[in-house]
Amino acid sequence: MWVIESHAHQQGAPLLYANGTCDTNLTGMHQRENAAIAKTAIQYLLPSISPLRTQPAIDSLIHSGLQHVDWPGRLQVCQHGPHTIWLDGGHNPHAALMLAHWLSTLQTPVELIVGMQQRKRFESFLPPLLSYIRQLHVTQSDHADAIAPQQLASTARSFGLTAQTHTSIHHALAGLIDATEPITAL
Repeated sequence: MWVIESHAHQQGAPLLYANGTCDTNLTGMHQRENAAIAKTAIQYLLPSISPLRTQPAIDSLIHSGLQHVDWPGRLQVCQHGPHTIWLDGGHNPHAALMLAHWLSTLQTPVELIVGMQQRKRFESFLPPLLSYIRQLHVTQSDHADAIAPQQLASTARSFGLTAQTHTSIHHALAGLIDATEPITAL
């Protein structure tokens, strides 16, 4: 942190600190932490952009905005009959840690569907999620440099997991949705 503080000081730039969390309609503690960062930045910037607004008016706008955020693919829930499907674009070790923290609050193992690009490190993404996986489903993402499902399955085996391979995310979801018992998938 001292490097950032030093650089900000050298540039004469303000350094803002966001503490805690902020209420938002987004799911997950990490989203509430991100909302606190956004709120801090807006509270700093908005008076200079719109000087006629009072602080209570700014706070009201921020509160309203954070209650109506629509961010597809960020722990977005979709119900399909008795099945709960969560969509999230997390793709790095930090995102996996945030997902693991959130999964610990669900108290139910999930069907995890994963497809990744070559430049992402699946072997670093997977470990935080291991104790929350009921079944791992691997597929090829829609990127030119996608990791083949067989390679993802091989990596999963090195962690003691077996993975079902699928040709597409649509194929993986179709198989899960056909299940008679309710499932939770991510």
